[in-house]
Amino acid sequence: MNNLPKSVHIYLESNPNPNSLKFVVNDM
Repeated sequence: MNNLPKSVHIYLESNPNPNSLKFVVNDM
């Protein structure tokens, strides 16, 4: 996860749930 952009980390911190993580992974 350290290789993800800062914006992704901020997004995950704002939405700490599995669905948000899946959305981020699919978006990438």
